[in-house]
Amino acid sequence: MKRTNLFLKKKSKHLKLTVFFAGLLLVSFSCRVEMDNSILKNAENQRTIESMKAWYAAHQPETIILRSSDGTEQAQMKPEWSRAFKTQNENYEVVETDIMRKGRFALHMDSSCAAKYIETNDPKYMQCYTRMVFRINLDTKDTVGFLMTISPNLDWVEKSNFRPFLDMTYLSRNKQFGGMILFHNIDGSFSNGWRYENGKVTGKITALYENPNQ
Repeated sequence: MKRTNLFLKKKSKHLKLTVFFAGLLLVSFSCRVEMDNSILKNAENQRTIESMKAWYAAHQPETIILRSSDGTEQAQMKPEWSRAFKTQNENYEVVETDIMRKGRFALHMDSSCAAKYIETNDPKYMQCYTRMVFRINLDTKDTVGFLMTISPNLDWVEKSNFRPFLDMTYLSRNKQFGGMILFHNIDGSFSNGWRYENGKVTGKITALYENPNQ
């Protein structure tokens, strides 16, 4: 996104990430998600969502593709506006929505979840969820759009009773969340991310993949 410097100014920490590729026969929602019923689409929220639809129509790239690190795997996607909701704090107004995507796509899984999935073959451990986010600066009225991927770790997946996306939005995190929050530019290229433990930032992610010799 245009203002990546807003996201990362924290200490670094090594990243352990496993990528699974899955095939879709039909267009479908990106992942299971549990949303708090208290997020309601009142008239003001709906106006904001409609304005973001107009902004997206004016600024969207020709295609939006979420890529793997080496560019060999990619999936076309688009926002699913019927799933959009709005949140707000003193600085930002934010609209988030599910995405629809078609083709093979990357599940950016924490290594602990990947190991547990391989051990158990239980799909409940394959937890990863991507939303499209539109953020409005309330002071400058500048708008940016990007993709946010939530990749929980094993501890949080089990602690949340396999509902790791509950109470997770761009502006707020569950106080016990552990895992990664990854950001991609709206064209699908990787931007940056954060690693969390027990709801607190423990490191930044500046590249999804590192040379194992370093």
